[in-house]
Amino acid sequence: MRVFTYAFSALLAAGGTFAFVKKGSAKSLGAGLGAALILFLCARSMVAGAQGPARVAFGICLLLGITMANRFNNTKKFVPPGLLATIALGMAFGFVAVGL
Repeated sequence: MRVFTYAFSALLAAGGTFAFVKKGSAKSLGAGLGAALILFLCARSMVAGAQGPARVAFGICLLLGITMANRFNNTKKFVPPGLLATIALGMAFGFVAVGL
């Protein structure tokens, strides 16, 4: 899950930056970079036997997935909220599947 967490953090950082450049959304920039930083640090700290970073990453992915699923439900636009909800909830499921 470490590699996937690195990739997801890069996707969040890129998405937040893209939203800021395209639409001037400072909230998207802050949320994207903030979540990306936390996930990056969690991925960096994931070593054999340490479950704390994986639990924090699981919580971030679950929170982000629920938030974006709610946003998708309100807007009915798949990109970006539906796509991000799918990926984030998939990551949360992955953390559960490997046993946190």
